[in-house]
Amino acid sequence: MIPAPFPLLARAAPNAPIAWRHGQPISRVNFLRHVAKVARRLPPARFILNLCEDRYRFLVGFAAVGANGRTNLLPSSRASLHLRQLVEDYPDSARITDDDLDSWLASDEVAESVPATPELPAEQVMAIAFTSGSTGRAKPNRKTWGELISGAAQARQRFGFAPGMTIVATVPPQHMYGLETSIMAPLVSGASVHGGRPFFPDDVRIALDAAPPPRVLVTTPVHLHACVRADLRWPRLTFLISATAPLSSTLAAQAEATFAAPVLEIYGCTEA
Repeated sequence: MIPAPFPLLARAAPNAPIAWRHGQPISRVNFLRHVAKVARRLPPARFILNLCEDRYRFLVGFAAVGANGRTNLLPSSRASLHLRQLVEDYPDSARITDDDLDSWLASDEVAESVPATPELPAEQVMAIAFTSGSTGRAKPNRKTWGELISGAAQARQRFGFAPGMTIVATVPPQHMYGLETSIMAPLVSGASVHGGRPFFPDDVRIALDAAPPPRVLVTTPVHLHACVRADLRWPRLTFLISATAPLSSTLAAQAEATFAAPVLEIYGCTEA
């Protein structure tokens, strides 16, 4: 039996935000308009290398590629050698960047009043993620839409992602950890995401201040260590999630004291 398709966006109030960008909310209905506009402008290639750094631009590009029946290529690095190898391995490919999406979304095309939510086959290969390549050439890992939906549903059950919650992430959306927590979670759970990718501690603080509560910080032990040492005043968080490296009990305790919120640790890998 062929499994039923899954909607690109879980049912929620049309005006509920899916993202916050430059301090302003972007509603789910406007997100669907943006997806439809970008989907009509994608280059004619089977694989799309999504190089957007702005998290909302990445989200729109990721969804538009899937809505077009194409596959996102998610590089593990922006190193020129890695990107060149991807182009060699996937000759029927093109790339999209923040500049591309800014140009397409700024066009004067008349927006659809109420865009239909695309439905994607469960078996559609939505993305190909790559290992770090630290032991040689980066290895591809195919991720079907059904697998991504299943993972997002498990994350929603485990962490309680829900409408009204805002996610701020320091990890890139091309990384599986960043993809599942800051891209799939808003699509499936009804939460919203901050459009930036803060790096330094004060950037993280500013992003959290700009994100309406309840807030969640998705980060790494390296970032947690820097934030703990920064001695800043932090806005109230509901919880933090840490992954990509082992988190010591000492740092976890320091982070919980600094943010006055629980720190949750998860393990995973691109292959799984």
